[in-house]
Amino acid sequence: MRVPLRRSTSPSAAAGFTLLEVMVALVILGFVILGAQASMTSMMVRSVNWQEARGRGNQLAMDRIHAIQADPNYGTLAARYAVTESPVAGAPGFTRTTRFTATRFADGTEYQTVTVTVTAPRVPRPITRTTVIASP
Repeated sequence: MRVPLRRSTSPSAAAGFTLLEVMVALVILGFVILGAQASMTSMMVRSVNWQEARGRGNQLAMDRIHAIQADPNYGTLAARYAVTESPVAGAPGFTRTTRFTATRFADGTEYQTVTVTVTAPRVPRPITRTTVIASP
């Protein structure tokens, strides 16, 4: 004898999610994902700004070193370039300091150590570049 199948009307048989509950869960998940995306984007923008400022500071230091290396008047380098520029022309917010240290040997030869330091509010550590220029 076959027993006909009956549908149960008990609460345990209808224990799934309704369409409305699924939609509310998806909306909440969407807001969580948007918040995480905004946080990640903010961190990336800060990182890019810091890297851009660091690159700009490095370029300012190297520009000064190249100008000093290209100057043919060795005897007046320190007098003309040993200065602190604040702000640097064309780069507001940056400060560039150039220092010279002369070393003379017993035979009369000399060399100068040139140190260029660039600072900016957006760069946590000063950027320093050093080179040595010998007398002709």
